Amino acid sequence: MRRIVVVGSYGAGKTTLATRLGSLLGLDVHHLDALRWLPGWRLRPLPEWLRILDQLVAGDSWIIDGNFEHTLEPRLARADTVIVLDFPTVVSLWRVSLRQLRGGARPDLPPGLKERPNRRFLRLVLTYRRRERPVIRELVERHRAGRQVIVLRGPHEAAAFLESVRGALPDPVEGVPSARFVRDRSAAGA
Repeated sequence: MRRIVVVGSYGAGKTTLATRLGSLLGLDVHHLDALRWLPGWRLRPLPEWLRILDQLVAGDSWIIDGNFEHTLEPRLARADTVIVLDFPTVVSLWRVSLRQLRGGARPDLPPGLKERPNRRFLRLVLTYRRRERPVIRELVERHRAGRQVIVLRGPHEAAAFLESVRGALPDPVEGVPSARFVRDRSAAGA
C-alpha cells in the first residue's frame, strides 16, 4: 500500500481514516477538500486544481481522500489500493450532525473555513447512495485490475481494518510482523 485512494459517503470518516492510515504507514495524506477550496468558500481555478492533482498523483507514495468524481479516474489509474467507505446513510447523517454540534470545524478544510449546515449539503448526504455511489462504484470497478479494493461497510469495519494494518507492521523491537494483513474485500464489490 503505497498509493491509496479513499472515497465514500459524505460524513463517513474518509479524512479520519486517511489520516490514521497515513500515520501508520508513514505516507503523506492529501485531503481534496483542503486543496479544492480557497478562503471564503471559493473554488480554486480549475486549471490550477488539475495541475495540483496531476503533481500529487505522479508521486511515488500518497493517500488522497475525497470523492470529486471528475478527478477520480486519474487517481484510480495510479493507485495500488482503493478504500471505499460504504456506510449507511444514517451513519453519515449522524456523523455530519455531530460535526455541526462541534462547530463545523474539519481538519480537511483550509484554515478559517467551517462547514455550515445547508440544504445543498444535506441533499448530498441523503442522495449519495443513489447518485454518487453508482458513479464511484463503476469507476472503481473499471480500475479494479491489479489493485487491492477494500470496501468497509461501517465504523467497526473501518476500526478493524486500521487495527489489521497496525498488526501487520513490523514489531519495532524484533523487526518481525506481529500479524499478517490479508483483508481483500474485493469479492464484496465496491
